[in-house]
Amino acid sequence: MSRPRKPLAYRLDRYIDRRGPDECWPWQGATVEGYPVVKDEQGKMRYVHRCLYEREIGPIPDELEVDHRCFFRGCCNHTHFEAVTPKVNIHRALHRRPDFICPGLRAVVMADPRSNAARARVYGVSDTTIGRWMRAQSGLRTMYPN
Repeated sequence: MSRPRKPLAYRLDRYIDRRGPDECWPWQGATVEGYPVVKDEQGKMRYVHRCLYEREIGPIPDELEVDHRCFFRGCCNHTHFEAVTPKVNIHRALHRRPDFICPGLRAVVMADPRSNAARARVYGVSDTTIGRWMRAQSGLRTMYPN
């Protein structure tokens, strides 16, 4: 006999590393392609950002999807979410620049002990950008300050 599942709200809150109100709140649980996931009460896998949007902001209209304005897939801060059309979401993803990234994300990425390539995959930031941040942190000059 299987034990009963904990409520979805409990499982959502348990794995969020809450920081300042404007910072990214990294997910500490399971991910799929960098997006946080959790099983709901029925055992169905759901994207955390959609669950949090619905809980904190309201229903997601059928024609819209939830975009991370901070460009960090693992962010769980609902103030960084916006419901947009798929066209807008794709446009933003194709035209994002490192200087648009949430300032709190830089600290999270730099504190992660993994390799640049692994951090790039997890946080959705190019390994080139991580390299720039590392050079800037160590005091080395860089052509692209940000």
